[in-house]
Amino acid sequence: MPQQLIYTSAPRGIVAGRSGHCTVARSALMREALMLQLEKLCYYQHLSLSGGQDRPIFTCRIIDIRGTRFHVLSRIQDAGLDFTGRTNFIVHHLVFTPEEIRHFPTPPVILGDWQGWITLWAKEPQLLENEDWSQLIELAGKTAMPAQTWQQITGDAANGYGLLEARAGASFRVDSLADETILKLFAESVELLETRDARKDFRTAAWQSTFTTSMQEQDNPADFRWRCIHSDNPTASRFTPPDCRDLSAVRVNRCTDEEKSFARSGRQPPRFVTEPQDLRVTEGESVRFTAQAEGVPSPTFQWFSVDRANNGQVLSDGTGPELVVTNPAIGVSRYVVSVTNSLGNVQSRVATLSVEKKLKLTPTTLETGNPAAIRVVSHQRSGDEIERQRNRLDAEKAQELFQKRRLRNKILNIFAAIVLVVVLVFGALLWNFVRQRQTNSKGAIAVTNNPGETSLTVNSNAAQIPTSNQLAQTGSGNEIGTNQYITPETSNISALSLHQRTEANSATNAQTHSSPGNTVQDDFLASPTKPSTNAQSQHNKKK
Repeated sequence: MPQQLIYTSAPRGIVAGRSGHCTVARSALMREALMLQLEKLCYYQHLSLSGGQDRPIFTCRIIDIRGTRFHVLSRIQDAGLDFTGRTNFIVHHLVFTPEEIRHFPTPPVILGDWQGWITLWAKEPQLLENEDWSQLIELAGKTAMPAQTWQQITGDAANGYGLLEARAGASFRVDSLADETILKLFAESVELLETRDARKDFRTAAWQSTFTTSMQEQDNPADFRWRCIHSDNPTASRFTPPDCRDLSAVRVNRCTDEEKSFARSGRQPPRFVTEPQDLRVTEGESVRFTAQAEGVPSPTFQWFSVDRANNGQVLSDGTGPELVVTNPAIGVSRYVVSVTNSLGNVQSRVATLSVEKKLKLTPTTLETGNPAAIRVVSHQRSGDEIERQRNRLDAEKAQELFQKRRLRNKILNIFAAIVLVVVLVFGALLWNFVRQRQTNSKGAIAVTNNPGETSLTVNSNAAQIPTSNQLAQTGSGNEIGTNQYITPETSNISALSLHQRTEANSATNAQTHSSPGNTVQDDFLASPTKPSTNAQSQHNKKK
């Protein structure tokens, strides 16, 4: 925020040990270097002592302290007699940094309209804290347009541009003008910068136009671009160059229609004279949208492309009244332009661009084979048809993607079913094989003959099949060992052959042994085809 310093004659200053003309108040955050520089600008020439008139003086300066620039606004005026009975004056300085100036009114407006200027000091020296700048900020919205003061003084408001055309360091006689009138003329001229140099912010540019409403003997002429001179100042001749003229005699040399309208009528909001229209072109052609708008100051243009959700995207090359679109995409696209000046902005209607495919032409021939005519095989489609076709293609793509996903899922399911069936079949075969092995391990058959019974026993530890010699060596040739085993894989004993063998053994035992109770054991090793043939032949030989 700004800083301030008040300088006048007082019994005691803010710096200990100082009295008389000194600083009596300043912002608490102000540095000493800035304070000392401002004190050098505190002086006042009492013209009443030489027969002239004491008047307030308003100045705008730029000072530099160790590479840092400051903008200083000063009000200097007579303050009567001081505490010693001598003439007195008071100086009130406002100091702004370059970063702050764009947020405040122009210097002439602050000097002429701010109500916070101190014209008399009767307080104790103090450091100023919690300063209230609200009224100064409110002045930022004040405008000096149209240039009514220039209109009243010169007869044409556009003459305010003449002050902008004056060379730096120009001097003007202002004997016939009041200080308030001079400040109004300056305020209107610096505001005209908005149309004279549209590339710059006129508020910032206005602070570069330094001035004083009355040159003093101690002033450095290089501090001011515009210098006002009063003829009752004894030193006025020092600051009066040959080209010095009355401020009321300033005239403009060149002026555009826009500048004249701005000076005479003030700002006007933007409005469209011609809005962009819908266009339809063929693929490969360039498109040019045009729009016309007016306003004071002249509005700036900004084009946007609009998507289906009505969101605008800035087009970097669309900053003029025309927008050129090269090689637009097939289909429908939309564009809009916005115009803006210091009073606001206005948006145009949405313009539609329909781009259609090129016509495909094929030659048709008669029966003789000669080309006879050109037949159009495709028709021009409207923007709605193209949009419907685009939607249809999108739907077809979505359906095709859905079918692909469905087929993929079906293939995966079939593959999973095949794997499951293979696993089940393999498991069944494995289970059947294990069960068969268990059954085979219990499949040995044992035959036991007792005098009155014959039994068949299955044993897993079946012996190998005995030969005929082995059978002959058992007992006296007519005893057959019992509890011998045969396996079902090598012997297939039927119920009938087993019965016949049992009867034959019983008859043989009866003839050979006279004593009852003898046990005949017989090992039967039957062949797979005829289980009892070999045993019967051995028995016949012995007999």
